[in-house]
Amino acid sequence: MPMSRSSLKVLTHVLYGLYAASVLVAGGTVLVGVVIAYVKRADADGTEYAGHFTWLIRTFWISLLAGAVSIATWFIGLGWLVSLAAAGWFIWRVAKGWLRLLEERALADPTALV
Repeated sequence: MPMSRSSLKVLTHVLYGLYAASVLVAGGTVLVGVVIAYVKRADADGTEYAGHFTWLIRTFWISLLAGAVSIATWFIGLGWLVSLAAAGWFIWRVAKGWLRLLEERALADPTALV
């Protein structure tokens, strides 16, 4: 049975909360968040929340890629800079998406990098 719009709204807030909490608890909650986002993504299709699910899933994968680049460049002295930039980008995306959700606005382009 598909979720109601009000349940999707609450779930989307929970997902943003899990992503935000991952900054404080070394990433564990973001894994829970992305799994839930994948599982419930179909329920959001056709609603204003669909873009938020896409935004969150892309945020996870791009952050994972940035983490790999950070590790790969650590030995040449750039890893700390890549890590800092990736963390800032992650926090900015979570904040931007969550603010749009609080304003009850859809994301203009959920596939955009910024």
